Parts: sequence; structure tokens; C-alpha cells
Amino acid sequence: MTDPMYHVKVCIVGAGVAGLAAGNKLIKHGIKDILIVEAQDRIGGRVHTVEHGPHVLEFGAHWIHGEDGNVVYEIATELDQVEDEASLLQTGVGHTTFVKPNGDLIDRSDVDKFEIVMARLNEQSEEYLKSSHQSVGDYFHTEFEKVNEWGLLGKELLEWYGRFQNCIDGSDTWFQTAGRSHLEYKECEGNPVVNWKSGYKNFLQHLDVSMYMEGLPSGCKWLNCPVSSVEWNHKSSLGKSYCIVKLESGQEVRANYVIYTPSLAVLKKTAHKTFSPPLPADKVASIAGLGIGVVDKIFLGFPYAWWEEGCEGFSFLNPLDKQVEESEWENGLLGFYECFKQPLVLCGWITGPAARAMEQCSREEVGQRCLAYLRKRLGAHYKIPDLVWCDRTAWHSNVYVQGSYSFISMKAAEMGASALDLQAPLMDDQGDPVVCFAGEATHSSYFSTVHGAVESGWREADRIMTAILR
Repeated sequence: MTDPMYHVKVCIVGAGVAGLAAGNKLIKHGIKDILIVEAQDRIGGRVHTVEHGPHVLEFGAHWIHGEDGNVVYEIATELDQVEDEASLLQTGVGHTTFVKPNGDLIDRSDVDKFEIVMARLNEQSEEYLKSSHQSVGDYFHTEFEKVNEWGLLGKELLEWYGRFQNCIDGSDTWFQTAGRSHLEYKECEGNPVVNWKSGYKNFLQHLDVSMYMEGLPSGCKWLNCPVSSVEWNHKSSLGKSYCIVKLESGQEVRANYVIYTPSLAVLKKTAHKTFSPPLPADKVASIAGLGIGVVDKIFLGFPYAWWEEGCEGFSFLNPLDKQVEESEWENGLLGFYECFKQPLVLCGWITGPAARAMEQCSREEVGQRCLAYLRKRLGAHYKIPDLVWCDRTAWHSNVYVQGSYSFISMKAAEMGASALDLQAPLMDDQGDPVVCFAGEATHSSYFSTVHGAVESGWREADRIMTAILR
């Protein structure tokens, strides 16, 4: 990296799943003159498996969502990494205990009936949302009010369900999520929460190792190399377009094509100063309109399981007349749930402003506040021991990620912004796709998923291969 200008045919910005998938496909089809530049000190992006004891913890993506037509499931099966045992651990559903704001435990029969009602409302939502411009939250509030047989408890359960939905969608609140988001998102058939035998790291290793096995030259993946700008209007003496990717280190990369894969959240913060010339108006609108929030996990390790056998965790209802203050972010916790193959670890889910506030605290403070919260909510029923350790994610605070996963917001629906606008390449005057965009947010039906990210990387590799062979 001493030469001030590094020449390459394709520069891939980002070594997350989309970037690695794009690199794999290019190399497999004989295009080996590539360079992958990654801002962080590791590959994977929002996939991050952490070794812990006899198993692992997933700080990022956790499950394979569906089986049929899911490219990640297909690869995991080939790697013999699909967990045979079906499990709802850590999902927030299953054999969990719901806790009222006053600490009372809710009768499981009421929770079961509530879940049946919500399943029915989910089933009918497609027809309702087709002819409505409602948010997801508006739809469920309107329809649940017609069937609520529990009074205040029903409303508290619905408020919890809204926070649960935020974890799925990646939104701060389900009133931000357009009904269109649920209509356009496509689910792969089969188990929606397939576990890995030993973590998503195996998928990353497969993508990474495959590139070198197919012939990626040594030294063509640079870590700790944030990009400061992408200039995409240069012309050679022969009239051929090329890009210059400038790194914060001062290194410059000249490439015929660029595949840009950073998250939608990074695009929102940096696109206006990254690209020269500026991005076209429709792409700027898609970046501004599409949504991405933060979903964080908090892991608590205990010396022993203080909850009874068969209990998979605890879900916390909130009082309806009190907003969650950022200074008391623990009140925004969805719940704490036992981790898969980690019987002494509970995982808490937290989203939106509460998650962003939590990230500003040290791990030690997060652990102590969560422990105090558990004792406050459950102390009348359980004797909860001191923590052995605590860790947490901080996806919003990570300047190279700044969010968790994307959704179609009400703003995007009003603007008519879509993933198709976001994925559209920057073309030169000869119709060549000189800058291509990949990542889960650019997939029109698998947004928010790892398999969506993989397919987006393949899509852009195909686009460039077509241009090269033209």
C-alpha cells in the first residue's frame, strides 16, 4: 500500500456479507482483478459471532430466516451447519413468562389467547394493508380494539407486541413502519428461525475462504481502511470511465467498477459528501426515505439458572401512561430470554431511542442497571444472584454501521421511494454501471436479511460481469 495509486478492475467497498458474496461471484467467473476494502478490523459487517464457553453468542445476525429459496440455508446445509433441533430460544416467544408493570405474573392462558388473536390479525393484514396507507402500528391498534377482551391488560400486551414487532422490523416504533413494508417483504417457506450449529461465523469463513480457493490474490482484502470518497466521473485517454476510491489513509484506488455495500444508515450520514459528482435525485430520495433503526442485545451471564426449568425467559409489560425516558432506558427492554446452547445466559432485546441511550453507558453500568431492573420486576418471585459478566451490542454507535437493518418507512411510502431506486447503479455516458450498490437495504423483497444481502451482492456482480463481457 505504498504506491499512491492502486489499480484494479473492481473495487468492493465493504467486507460484509454483500461485499464478500459479490467478490465470490466475480472470482468464480474469472474476474480476479479485484480489491475489497473494509473500514473495520474484521469481516462480516452486521454478522458478528463471538466465542463464549462451549458455544457462541451472535452479536449481529442470529437466525437463518426460512428454508425454501433461501441461499443462506442452502449453503449452511452444504456445510452441515444447520441445527437439527428446532428452538424458539431467544426469540421472545415460546415458553416465556409475561410480567405486569406491578410485578404480577400473567396467566399463561391469557397470553396464549392473545397470541392466537395476533396471529389472526397478521393473517388478515395482507388484504387490509393492500387497500390502506396505514402504518403497521395503526393497523394493529385499530383491529385489536375490535377484539380486545382483556381491557387494560390487552392494551399492555399490544404495547409489548409493538416493541416485539420493532425488533423484527428494525424500526423505532411500528407507527414508522409502512404497511407496504409487510406487503413487500417476502418470507422464505419453512422454519423462520433456523439456528446454526456453531454460529454464523461459519458462513463468513465459507465466503472468505472460497474467494482464495477460487484464486483471489493474496493482499486483495484490506481491513481498517475506511473510504472517504468515491469519484465516479473520470475518463481515461481512450474515453473509458473509471472511478477513484479515496481512503482515509490517503491511499487511492483506481477502479473500472465499484460495488458499494455500506449500510443504509451510513449512506444517510455520508452519501452527500462521499460521492462526486453527487448522487441523482431519485437515489438521494430513496436514501432519505427508507428507514433503518437500531436493535441491540444485552447479554447477562449468571452463576446458575435462577429461573425454573421450562421457563425460557421473561417479557415485560409497560404502563401505558408513561413514556420510556432515555435516562431510564431499561424500561424499554422487551424482555430477557435464555440463549440457545447457553443455559446460564439471558439475552435482552432493546430498540430505538432506549437502545441508543443504552449504548452510551459502559458495559459495567449496563449490567448493573439490567440486574437492578430484573430484581425490581421479578424480585417478588425469584432470588436473583449477582452477574458473572455482561456484554452488549452497540450497532448505532459503530460509525461504520450506525444501525441494524432496514424497513420501508411511512416517509418512504409517501415519497414513493423504494429499494429499486437504492440499488440503481450510477451509469456513465456509455451506459456502463460504474458504481453499483449492494446490501440488504437494496433488496426489494428480502430487505433486513442475510440472504437478501447475499443475493444483492450476486446481483451486482452479475451486472458488472455483463458490462465487462458486452
